[in-house]
Amino acid sequence: MKKTYLLPNFISMGNFLAGLYAIIFAIQGRILMAAYLILLAMLFDFVDGTVARLTKTESHFGMQLDSLCDIVSFGVAPMVLVYMLFMSQAEKFGWFSGVLFAACGVLRLARYNTQAKTDGKHYFDGLPIPAAAGFIVSYVIFCYTKSLSFLLALTPLLVMATALLMVCGIRYPSFRKLDFKRRRSLESMLLIILIAILATRDFHVFLVWCFTGYVLIGVISHVWKHPLWTKKKTEEVLASEEKP
Repeated sequence: MKKTYLLPNFISMGNFLAGLYAIIFAIQGRILMAAYLILLAMLFDFVDGTVARLTKTESHFGMQLDSLCDIVSFGVAPMVLVYMLFMSQAEKFGWFSGVLFAACGVLRLARYNTQAKTDGKHYFDGLPIPAAAGFIVSYVIFCYTKSLSFLLALTPLLVMATALLMVCGIRYPSFRKLDFKRRRSLESMLLIILIAILATRDFHVFLVWCFTGYVLIGVISHVWKHPLWTKKKTEEVLASEEKP
């Protein structure tokens, strides 16, 4: 009989409950509270995997449970949030972008589960669904708190673009191999302190820039490594070497 481990799975259920309450609050029109609960679900999602790796309690059951919870918290909850946010303004557009996001999220998780044993541990194949949800939620929070209604109107377009990034072949860096036991250099500690200061000064700006940076880093890296771009750079180098 295969073992299941209580602690990481219990934390995964925290992810599920946070996502469930996010859906409830979104339906009630409490958009900011729903967005913060999705971020809380992200925290649970990060902690359960970290705890499982540190305590060596990873299991196939835990991986499947984590994916099912992710569908609710990072697929359905953002879909409901976007739909409720734009229901009175552009009902069909908000509905379509939200459904597309949830559908691509499910496909992304299914692909991840089938490739879990063969995928490298240094990258994700496609934008991870928690990062995709985090990007949308942080953008909504930023626009809400700064009263930027003209930027908030762009949310459905960003939702559709993010949905496509989840199912494309762009590689994104993975932080699953972070070693919390290893000693850090002074430069690393100073960087952590700097990040903490920036986060406390304006948390909403810090949050949206972090997620935006992660979304863009995969796109920029993919374009930089594209054969056409690589060929162009090679031709430029050869041309410069041929000059007297």
